Amino acid sequence: MKGLLNLIQNLGSKTVPAKEELYIRDTIIEMLAAPEAIKLIPPMGDECILVNPFTEIYLIVTDGRIVIRNHDFVVNKQVNTSFSDSLKSLIKDSIQEDVEKIKKEYFANEMDLLRTIYLKNKAKNGDD
Repeated sequence: MKGLLNLIQNLGSKTVPAKEELYIRDTIIEMLAAPEAIKLIPPMGDECILVNPFTEIYLIVTDGRIVIRNHDFVVNKQVNTSFSDSLKSLIKDSIQEDVEKIKKEYFANEMDLLRTIYLKNKAKNGDD
């Protein structure tokens, strides 16, 4: 009876990530912070890809599996699906932040262009 009670209590608790998983998560966070990192989400499939062209590290996160490789090593690790989902969420959030930053820059550039056109037209027509 006590074992069943412990099982029920543990169902609601979160699992603590293993040391390997923490290293993987920290590696992903570092790769996301690198300005040269290439972040990809293919339209077909549910995977996230990170590439650092300078360190030549390639990382793929799919449902329950993480692959990290370069020209010297390959780590092919099966992980808990909730852990891989949290990693994919980190990558997708980073991509979304990049998209928002690009949109803001694009909007600012567009406004500068419109302002320049307006001022040139105003100067050309002699309007005050």
